[in-house]
Amino acid sequence: MRDIPLRTATQACGWTDHTDMTDRHLPSAVSHSEGARPAHSAAPPAEDWRDRLLAAVARRPPAPPAPNRLRWPGYTGGAAVWWGDGPVAGTHCVVAAWEFGVYGGSFGEVDAATFALAARHAATTGLPLVSFLRSGGTRLQEGVAGLVGLARATLATAELDEAGVPHLAVVDHPTTGGVWVTIASSADLRCAVAAATVGFAGPRVVSAVTGSAPGAGSHTAESALAAGLVDAAVQPDRVEAWLATALAAAVGKPTAPSATPPATRSVGNAPSDASALNPTIAPNGPIAPDGGLEADNAVPLTGAIVQGARVAPDDGDAPDGRSGQRARTGPVRSGWEQVRAARAAGRASAGAALDALLTSGVELAGGDPTVRVRLGLLSRPGAVTASSGVVGPAGTAASGALAAPGGVAGHGVVAVALGAWPGAAPRPAGFRLLTRAAQVAGKLGLPLVTFVDTPGADPSPAAEAGGIAAAIGAAMSALLICPSPTVCVVVGEGGSGGALAGACADVLLMAPDSYLTALAPEGAAATLRIPADQAADLGAPRPADLRRLGFADGVLDRAEPASLAAAAAAALTTLTATDQAVRLSARRRKWSTALPGSL
Repeated sequence: MRDIPLRTATQACGWTDHTDMTDRHLPSAVSHSEGARPAHSAAPPAEDWRDRLLAAVARRPPAPPAPNRLRWPGYTGGAAVWWGDGPVAGTHCVVAAWEFGVYGGSFGEVDAATFALAARHAATTGLPLVSFLRSGGTRLQEGVAGLVGLARATLATAELDEAGVPHLAVVDHPTTGGVWVTIASSADLRCAVAAATVGFAGPRVVSAVTGSAPGAGSHTAESALAAGLVDAAVQPDRVEAWLATALAAAVGKPTAPSATPPATRSVGNAPSDASALNPTIAPNGPIAPDGGLEADNAVPLTGAIVQGARVAPDDGDAPDGRSGQRARTGPVRSGWEQVRAARAAGRASAGAALDALLTSGVELAGGDPTVRVRLGLLSRPGAVTASSGVVGPAGTAASGALAAPGGVAGHGVVAVALGAWPGAAPRPAGFRLLTRAAQVAGKLGLPLVTFVDTPGADPSPAAEAGGIAAAIGAAMSALLICPSPTVCVVVGEGGSGGALAGACADVLLMAPDSYLTALAPEGAAATLRIPADQAADLGAPRPADLRRLGFADGVLDRAEPASLAAAAAAALTTLTATDQAVRLSARRRKWSTALPGSL
């Protein structure tokens, strides 16, 4: 580690941010800068940790220098960005890499054109784009000619979104200004190098503009991770491992079918054969506005989808005339007893179910620990030792291993724990993370699984001021319009719109000790001026109530994390084999029409 005199380095690089020039992970902060001889140029450069990682990438010819439109003294217009393609961490990728030694990695006219070429090649070929960033921001020697490169970069990343191509950013020291704004922040997955300077305005700019320096913990990779602005902060020698895991999952989308499997279709009023295999799934198609079955394109997806998940038998009518939810042994529970079971100590958590579904992967950060998101690969048969509580593809018991049924094993999945532990109340940042999860899943064509366990969203004044209502609404919208297959498992508590935001899926399954209601009993009691237990009994929160109403698609008979995960994987198997247009049409009908049942 060596310090470079600020004045000399600034003159040499011409970079815009003027952040701390301490050499953290760079071979030499200005050893290749143009326009002036850098300080300490006689010192041999240290090894760049990126060299080995990018050794097999075939670089494309460099772009010609940018014109000196402003007649800036000594400006030569060299490009700080290069691109190419080749294997990176085990996956063939398109690479765009910033060289901090060229004008501090600042982003100018030629650099924008270079990045746009890389993004277009990725969008055309379908190869993921990995951006390795080291930049102080816009190149000041080019004025607005350099500034408009940010708009060009924004349009280039939009091409990746339209093509459904993954974009990963490695945020190195420093990454600030327009490059942080338009390229790093827009990436699907973001890994920062530990201790890197990261932020919109670098520390020196903050000091110059505001008159006071930011705190020591500000503008770092670690503070960005805590705020959910990057998904990881790792040492340079761990970047490759992070990329290997992230890329494998991001490119592992299931193959879309060319036609709808016969088992998922019904003709007129005739149920599909698959829907009759499960006694707890109604063999009816979607309900039409007039109360009859939709004809022709009706898709009784629920019957076909949950046949692989172990479900509880229908309990029939309880003595009070309602559909009762019976534990595996014992009497039918009242609504209040069901709520208390959902709140009992030792119950499986949504976070544990997420861990059981995806035993490895990369976490997406959001700044709210009550919501977790992981992108990973579903386990292949025999990968995890557990009692799965599912029936295998051939009808054999799958006890002894939690594994994705054949259709989705080894494919990438985005999984969410909305309420990572019992009693958690997500904040606005948590719902924004849910929104991002749905958007990433939709863009990459990956299935989305949500495990819901929350009595409701955070109702505090701070959450209100932070836009909790808008965040819930945006998350619900993102889930409803996500083009990927979606499955929700309500693990424990499900209170009001905060829970519903994660439940608007193609298939909604209820764990045996779960509930879902319009408002948590205590809130309903305060509103209606009745006791909480009475509010729970009248609110029909029990899984079997929700099945009878037509809200839930299935009630599971086991609550262990492995069983909940296996049920979600079984549902995904049929969903991914279903024609997308048919599946999305069924989802829209499901959530845009009145519930078909009553108690």
